[in-house]
Amino acid sequence: MGHALIPSAIGKECRLLFLRAKRAVATLLGGKHHSVFKGAGVSFEEVRPYQVGDDIRSIDWNVTARMGQPFLKRYVEERELQVLLLVDISPSMQFGTTAWTKRMVANDIGAVIAYITLQQNDLLGLLLFGDRVEHVVQPRKGIRHTHRILLDLNAKRSNGPHTNVNDALTFVQRVWRKRGLIILITDLIAVPNASLLHGLAQRQDCIVVQISDQREREWPQQRGVYWIQDMESGLSRPVTWRRAQSELSVRAQEKQKKWLTQGNQGVLEIVSLDTSGVHLESFLRYLRLRQLVNRPTSR
Repeated sequence: MGHALIPSAIGKECRLLFLRAKRAVATLLGGKHHSVFKGAGVSFEEVRPYQVGDDIRSIDWNVTARMGQPFLKRYVEERELQVLLLVDISPSMQFGTTAWTKRMVANDIGAVIAYITLQQNDLLGLLLFGDRVEHVVQPRKGIRHTHRILLDLNAKRSNGPHTNVNDALTFVQRVWRKRGLIILITDLIAVPNASLLHGLAQRQDCIVVQISDQREREWPQQRGVYWIQDMESGLSRPVTWRRAQSELSVRAQEKQKKWLTQGNQGVLEIVSLDTSGVHLESFLRYLRLRQLVNRPTSR
């Protein structure tokens, strides 16, 4: 399937997003991008009696116990995969100390996913959130729908002063019934409820794309007093170099470490990107590895 250029009617920024995504995918994935998300759309079809040679790992032990003989769960691969993009558009995503902000990186990653799902003829949905669910686009397919996703991804802004990722996850848990792939793009400044996210990941394939900036991980080496501003609330306060070194960076790292490890049953994939300018290469290398591993999804 060949989709050339995005029409000029949807705006310069969106055309640039699309073309950058297309060029990166063609360069780093080549002709293999048609099966990047292959295998994620698997659904239960039926149980049937066990036959010699069947994989015993597919035995449904509950049905087997009731019937007194072995039965298997049978899965089929769905022809259409549903992909849902959850993108953080809160004020903290506007931060960046290089040529890139975290929001710009998020837009690029969203455009790559939109381009790949378009090429695979899959369905793509979008949920944008800040301090609440701000905007939802139902999953559809096709070039016009991709245009709309790119427009919304680039143009929508959050009016709220904080981030509420749990509200977005609860919304998805309530309305997203069909099995598919969920991709959460955020800076993790607001740490999601671990049991909520991991519970969702038990029923869906879930990828968390964490975007950070170097200044959030490494404090300046020059000693002195610094003014720091909360990108969410807009409030500023002074902090000494020593306190920043001993408290702020350590606290952020421990907070994320606790979230990453708490309750994860191996069903949640986490990708760390930054604003250094190599996010597309890093993300597409991850997709290529995921494609090679081809994780089974009939849990």
